[in-house]
Amino acid sequence: MTLGATYCGGPEGTLMGDEDLRMLGTAMASGDREQVLRAMWVINISPGFRADESNYGAFHEMATAMQASKDVIFQQMQACAAHDTSARLSQVSVPTQVIHGTADRLLGVNNGIQIASLLSVEPQLLEDVGHMFWWEQPERSAALVRDHALAQSLG
Repeated sequence: MTLGATYCGGPEGTLMGDEDLRMLGTAMASGDREQVLRAMWVINISPGFRADESNYGAFHEMATAMQASKDVIFQQMQACAAHDTSARLSQVSVPTQVIHGTADRLLGVNNGIQIASLLSVEPQLLEDVGHMFWWEQPERSAALVRDHALAQSLG
């Protein structure tokens, strides 16, 4: 199993920071779709990847092709806030890797470190990469998943 850019809750779990939550809330309240997409761009993507403005076009295309309503987004946020599987992670019996970007603003890197610790595995931390690590570094992400799966099948 591979867990990426995720959150298990519990006393050490942290969600999006207040400043980012306000930015997203303001964007969503504005009703301006472009403002919402820009807020999502800032929160989900690392500064280094965002520095190349040409990356925004593909992000915009992906985000508008897979739209979610405000209600769905709010329900997801509420579910995350109430979620807590931290006490049960030690019961996971399948070989698991944890991948997390160190520049993740949506679910900070400490969440990945916490999960890896509770699973007694070493986290795969992608330096200066945001929440959407698989999008920023697709080859590296695929290699991590492939290598983990192959190691288990050969093991």
